[in-house]
Amino acid sequence: MNNREALREKIIGLGERSLRKTYYPELQEKLAELERFRALLDQSNDCIFLLSIPSLRLVDANESACRQLGYSRQELLSLSLAELAPAEALATVQRLVAANGGKEASQEMLTTVLLRHNGGNFPAEITLRLVSFDRERYGVAVARDITERLRGEEALRTQFSQISTIFDSLNALVYVADLESGRFLYMNRYGMAMFGDDWAEKSCRSLFPEGECGPCSYYGSDRLVREGEPLPPLESESFNKITGRWYRCIDRAVRWTDGRLVRIEIAVDITEFKEIERLKDEMISAVSHEMRTPLTAVLGFTELLLEGIVEPADQKTHLATVYREAERLSRLVNNFIDLQRMRTGQQLYTFRDIAVHPLLAEVIGQFAGVSPIHRLTLDCPEELPAVRGDGERLREVVINLISNAVKYSPKGGIVAVAGRCDGEHVIISVRDEGIGIPPELLGMIFERFYRVDNTDRRPFGGAGLGLAVVWEIVTAHGGRVWVESAPGQGSTFFVQLPAEKQ
Repeated sequence: MNNREALREKIIGLGERSLRKTYYPELQEKLAELERFRALLDQSNDCIFLLSIPSLRLVDANESACRQLGYSRQELLSLSLAELAPAEALATVQRLVAANGGKEASQEMLTTVLLRHNGGNFPAEITLRLVSFDRERYGVAVARDITERLRGEEALRTQFSQISTIFDSLNALVYVADLESGRFLYMNRYGMAMFGDDWAEKSCRSLFPEGECGPCSYYGSDRLVREGEPLPPLESESFNKITGRWYRCIDRAVRWTDGRLVRIEIAVDITEFKEIERLKDEMISAVSHEMRTPLTAVLGFTELLLEGIVEPADQKTHLATVYREAERLSRLVNNFIDLQRMRTGQQLYTFRDIAVHPLLAEVIGQFAGVSPIHRLTLDCPEELPAVRGDGERLREVVINLISNAVKYSPKGGIVAVAGRCDGEHVIISVRDEGIGIPPELLGMIFERFYRVDNTDRRPFGGAGLGLAVVWEIVTAHGGRVWVESAPGQGSTFFVQLPAEKQ
């Protein structure tokens, strides 16, 4: 019998010696491995749960989960996920589990809060992975406390909002674009006003085409970044044909919110500064061309008079020449100063009722004897309605128009000044028999410093300010000015002003 029992134990492997030799060492090794794995999980700062599927009851949890949620392990393992997460998060998990259909290696992520034992909570990012063993479905949930990350993101959003507010207050274009693709990541309010709200669908090259404006064209990534680090900012000035404006661009690479290097550009509109530079250059040109002649005459005749070598009979003629040339210089300077005041809104006007006939007659009288080859005529009814305006400025308009008519009809002829009523307006016209104006130039003659013949060998003086002054004054009076002309057939300038109601 004893032999039979020994044989039986040997066969089924339940003898003490057999157990020690076969199962016990292997079990010890598995237990040691399990303890090491448990220790490893407990060292994690993340909360790790093993959930039963589909009930979502906790089967196991690591030490960090107990510590962060405020439960003992025994208390925690008596709960389900429904008692640790808000209803909307639980519903999301249930939908994810149902959608996965029990497939292993299925993984989903959601952001929610986990509820602590003391009633508090903390934000968590939960990664849920489905697994199966022993023919059972389980879920492994790893929940990471993202409180510090959310604080950092909120601080970054606040900082970005502050910076965006500052950029929105600038009277300059500010944008951020990807270094490689050029696609916009940020556009300030000034830029949106220029290019529209759909900027996010565009790239910087669409706003500043190749060869048109600044850094997007001129500065590649190699000019902005070296060995993964931003280089000092680059500056440029250029003209943009899309906007018709000049910009001074400051361009550099910076770190974006996601850590990548991006291009930031600040483009300041310097069109007005460029216009001032252009006016300065044109003024210098006008001075060199137009002031030299009268100054030479004034200095020359004055020198003759001072040296006493002029006959008494010729002194009056020479003095008249000096006076005429000095007056020409004065008119040139005054026109420029007046024009600058008008363009900057600093010109003051004194409006009152102005009788048109006396005004025209007075100005024509001033030109009497100025040119023996021109004959000035006036065709204006004395009962013509008055206009509301500044008498001195309107007199300046008529003087400039008559002066131009005389200047640009070098062979003489009639300069006809007329005034008539046209409904609610008074129209003043000045017609000459001079050289005329080509059709393609009619739209430019009211610009500052523009002259029909703008070459160094032009036969007519003048800095091209008179008609610009006329346009500014008439516009300020609520009127309009235009010209009808043809080459070789003279020109007629028209000034339309609102008539005072009778």
